[in-house]
Amino acid sequence: MKKVRIEVKVALLMAVALAFVAVIAVHTYDRFSTIVSDVRQEAKPDMKLFVVKSLLADIIESENHVKSYTLTQDSSYYESFQKSKDKLSNRIDNILVNHAISDKELPFFESLELLIEEKLLISDEVMSLQSEFNAQEALEQAKTAISRERTSTSSTETVSTKARDTLSQQTEPEKTKKKMAEWK
Repeated sequence: MKKVRIEVKVALLMAVALAFVAVIAVHTYDRFSTIVSDVRQEAKPDMKLFVVKSLLADIIESENHVKSYTLTQDSSYYESFQKSKDKLSNRIDNILVNHAISDKELPFFESLELLIEEKLLISDEVMSLQSEFNAQEALEQAKTAISRERTSTSSTETVSTKARDTLSQQTEPEKTKKKMAEWK
């Protein structure tokens, strides 16, 4: 009887060990499945992140157009800025309409939209100020040229006035002589 008892104990111990191994295998499989699904989820491209990065690239492009226009005054940069501005506005509208944005993400995208619009307004103001500055600079150059012309004209007028005075001084004695002759 003692032999049977040992066999039962061994069989029972084997069953417990086998059950323990089965529980560990199921748990390991669940953890491995979770890890694989997490990796798959993380490996999917995040289109919202892609769109936000493309917005950043468009903002940098528009800033470059503003800088180039400021330096060169080439109207093609101004036109390119206007195109990139329209492109940014369309892209923002596209994000808000076509992408599934959660309630948690909506304030972020709305604030991003406001900041981009503010950036574009500032860039517009910089370009208009640059145009006004160039117009002001042109006016200052014109004023300088006019004052130089007036100075040279004043000098010419001064010379012609002196010449006229000299001529009148020469003819004044003659006039006086004529008047005196008339009185006599």
